[in-house]
Amino acid sequence: MFTSIVAAAALQFQPLLSFRRSPSFDQPISVEIGLLKTEGRAAYWFKKTAIEGDKTSVWWTDTERCPAARSALRKIRNLQMPRVNVPFLDDNEIRATADGVIYELWGNANYRSGSAYEFKLASNTGTPLADWVDESLETLSHCWSKEEPYNHI
Repeated sequence: MFTSIVAAAALQFQPLLSFRRSPSFDQPISVEIGLLKTEGRAAYWFKKTAIEGDKTSVWWTDTERCPAARSALRKIRNLQMPRVNVPFLDDNEIRATADGVIYELWGNANYRSGSAYEFKLASNTGTPLADWVDESLETLSHCWSKEEPYNHI
């Protein structure tokens, strides 16, 4: 049942995971990732959207055309998560960053028990999330095409 739901979502290019890089004084870049095929070795599509002024540009790639894209997916599973901060609990200060680059990641996660739910993670520069997003954008930089991937599902 779950496989057929995932397959139906992939047919419509529904994202399973997405990330965004939003500089304070520049245009944001977002990348959505979804399932392209489930038979044999799973394949994934990537859709990059960039907004420059009033123009929106969209590029595509997938793990079949760009094998390096799979490495970005493998690395996200090892992303160091932030520690929960309870302000002033241990006499610590609150630090706020007024500008910089905001990095965001949305998707689904699960605990070792198997329980799963949606999550959203956001940070600024100098964090494991920022490093992963920047590295992933660099990894994918030579893979983008205006051509949508062929959906095999």
